[in-house]
Amino acid sequence: MLLLGVATATATSNATANTPRMLVQFGPSRTATTLQFQSICAAAVLLSRRGDQPPEDQAVDCFFTNYEFDEGDDQWSTPQDKAKIFTKEGVRGRVVLKIDDDEVLEKWIKKGTADGGAWLFATSAQGAANAPTKVNGVDVHYTQALPELVEKGLEYQAGRYAELFALNETEAKELTEYLGHWDKLRVCCGTQMSASYRAFLHKSDEHHRMKGGVTSDTSAMCQSLNLDQEESAMMATSLFQYGKHVRVVSHPTMREEAFTGTYCRRANAVIAEHKLQFNARLQKYLGNKD
Repeated sequence: MLLLGVATATATSNATANTPRMLVQFGPSRTATTLQFQSICAAAVLLSRRGDQPPEDQAVDCFFTNYEFDEGDDQWSTPQDKAKIFTKEGVRGRVVLKIDDDEVLEKWIKKGTADGGAWLFATSAQGAANAPTKVNGVDVHYTQALPELVEKGLEYQAGRYAELFALNETEAKELTEYLGHWDKLRVCCGTQMSASYRAFLHKSDEHHRMKGGVTSDTSAMCQSLNLDQEESAMMATSLFQYGKHVRVVSHPTMREEAFTGTYCRRANAVIAEHKLQFNARLQKYLGNKD
């Protein structure tokens, strides 16, 4: 059973550079959980690039899991990443987790706390004044409130994460630049694209029923987007170039191939041709050619 406390603010009082090695994202569906997860992962990549950390603390990986610690090793970017981060001496580097199961969440948080600390990030459909301060008794470091995100936009939200992770001005700009491109591709590219744009590609009756609403705005934006240009621009960002070894940074989803500069256009073409649904496996349709 999920137990939520109530907040009067959504962030800790002061940003700190003393970021723990385990960062966990948790929240109900349809509250921009993936945006929060991607933002935390991108910030962790920027922290790992700083030269003031010993080499053993520069490893970073990000993944979704509803497994306990000793299960689900296929979620890591490579089999070596888990060994780099979780050593006999404790947690090294930094791991960012996206978890949906509250019992699994509690076990990972306990492990992180025992190995040097953990921050829990949450999302909420409620406004900031009613955002949760605790999940199952665990303090929430920051809650991303959906109404605030909708009202103030992505650039403002990226700025909040820059503050929380004490990023410098250059790093904050890099975070905002990367997320700006990623956010467009998130809804316009691949197996987890928006429902309205998928309906448009499928030329389905559902697309006509969606016209006139918020979802139709998303579809219109995607239709006007030059996917190759947007994908290439994201790949050219310094954050992508440094963090492309992290699967979450360099792939649309954990189920898909890496960005190439043409991946989104090719993926969307097979989704349209074969009328593929959410989270469909695309590899057998794509082949190896750009």
